[in-house]
Amino acid sequence: MFPLLQHLQRIEGIEMAYPFGEYHHVVLQNDTTSLDLLKSQLQSTQELEIKPAIPDIEDCFIYAMQNN
Repeated sequence: MFPLLQHLQRIEGIEMAYPFGEYHHVVLQNDTTSLDLLKSQLQSTQELEIKPAIPDIEDCFIYAMQNN
């Protein structure tokens, strides 16, 4: 999981990526960065599930801590 996290953090269009339990959460920089673009950047990664998530209070806290 750590190599995937490092790869996510280097992809253009990703504002931040962080571990969240057994998953990684990714914050896209803007609306032009789509899930399709993210999927194309990670096409060589097998058994990868990409789906939108509704941010909760923990996500908001992590985002706030990263931007201080």
